[in-house]
Amino acid sequence: MNEPSQQKSLALWVEALGDADPTRLEAAEEALAAAGAAALPHLLRCLDREEERLRLRALLLLSFLADRSATRRIVALLHDPSPRMRQQAAVGLARTPGAATIAALSRLLERESEVLVRLAAVRSLVRMIRTGHDEALRPVLDRLSD
Repeated sequence: MNEPSQQKSLALWVEALGDADPTRLEAAEEALAAAGAAALPHLLRCLDREEERLRLRALLLLSFLADRSATRRIVALLHDPSPRMRQQAAVGLARTPGAATIAALSRLLERESEVLVRLAAVRSLVRMIRTGHDEALRPVLDRLSD
């Protein structure tokens, strides 16, 4: 598939992420996941949209793709007004462990009041610890006194 037609197809699949039809939604998710890095710009633009359902689905796919080039945008979503977006961003960051994501999750734990968001952040840090990122232990231990 040539570049312009692939980009057009990807843009259409991104729009389908907001579809209520589960079959069409599943097809969109599969197509975008299969496209990998080519879908990243479309999914990242989707994060700026108003519809939370569409934004959440784009975030889930970005998290699944675990491309480090999207990490900064996912970290920024830890400040989103929606607790669901903050929670899913915290979950997604577990797939791109590193000093920046550990620091971002630690800062989230310091300021976050929503229990489910805090729990998602702790679970992501624990997942990082389990995959050999021992530096994620400090923020978890710090939260034990909360």
